Amino acid sequence: MPTKKEPSPRAAPPTGEARQKKRAPKIPVPLTLSGELKLQIQRDSGGLMRVVAVGIRKILHYSEQKLQFSTGKEVLELTGEQLHCCTYTTGAVEVRGRVANITFMRAGGGR
Repeated sequence: MPTKKEPSPRAAPPTGEARQKKRAPKIPVPLTLSGELKLQIQRDSGGLMRVVAVGIRKILHYSEQKLQFSTGKEVLELTGEQLHCCTYTTGAVEVRGRVANITFMRAGGGR
């Protein structure tokens, strides 16, 4: 008579500390980078980010891979994929997309 096969043990879903390690790091909102610029950053479940920057004076460069904004003395640069400027109002801009890097540098090009 054949013996019954035991069901293979399944790994329990991660809980507590193990589950927290998989989440993206939390970013303080809003984030003040200088006296002139404030950022609000949110990530959705699909990996897209929403970045709202207050203190923007001018759009310097716009493409789906790179956005550059002037605050006067500094330049804010966002690089990634599928970047879109959703809203641009006096002094503020909203960007959505797969943001890979956020760089803050002096207007002369130094970081």
